[in-house]
Amino acid sequence: MSSRQRTYVLAGLLAATVLLATWLLSSVLATVFFAITVAYVLYPLSTWLVDRGLSKRVAAAVSTTVAFLAGTVITIPLVAVLYVRRRDLFEFLQQLPPTITLRIGEFIYP
Repeated sequence: MSSRQRTYVLAGLLAATVLLATWLLSSVLATVFFAITVAYVLYPLSTWLVDRGLSKRVAAAVSTTVAFLAGTVITIPLVAVLYVRRRDLFEFLQQLPPTITLRIGEFIYP
């Protein structure tokens, strides 16, 4: 087999593998994208911690803990407000009609 044919076969196998992986992961693509985004945002913190003398594992654990605590701190006020105003929230939800119709241009979404 010539070098050019081998390149084409390998490129075809790579394309088939990419298509198969995309098809298999399509249901979790949003989660994968979110995970990649979080990793990209936390990478500078992890690198900074490694530069300060921590091992890569410890730096990853500390970065993950910082991200978890930040997410928790952000959601606590929302959960507290929803808990304190739960009667108002339940009354509002009971007043909603069974269906809501949205009209956007010529389209109607019930």
